[in-house]
Amino acid sequence: MLEELLQKLQAITADAKSALSAASTPADVEAVKNRTLGRNGAITALSPMMGKLPAEDKKAAGMAFNEAKQGIQAALNEASARINEKKAEEAPAVDVTDAHGPSDASTRSARPSMPAAPSSAVWASSPSPVPNSRPSGTISTP
Repeated sequence: MLEELLQKLQAITADAKSALSAASTPADVEAVKNRTLGRNGAITALSPMMGKLPAEDKKAAGMAFNEAKQGIQAALNEASARINEKKAEEAPAVDVTDAHGPSDASTRSARPSMPAAPSSAVWASSPSPVPNSRPSGTISTP
């Protein structure tokens, strides 16, 4: 039973690494993550087999589970980094020293800028929201 579990973990890990090497979008990477490590993923589906193993095999199975998860996570991180790097290379260069932004009018917002916030003098002249110290209504005397 342990051998069967180990073979399944190796197959899942190999499939995930193969799919991640072919992934070209963040959605592809996320799909592999969900399919393998997610709540209904292949590795998660194998975890009930741990309970059926004899006590002496559980340690080896647990180590195999951890190695499979770590291997897939490392491949996920590598694929994400590769995709992000490729995306950054394809992005147009931005001149951060240009204070006025790009000169192309199509990249500028058609929305007017926001009005300036009111000055503190306006706020200082407004009445204080402190309530009156006297209770409202009539006061009865003894």
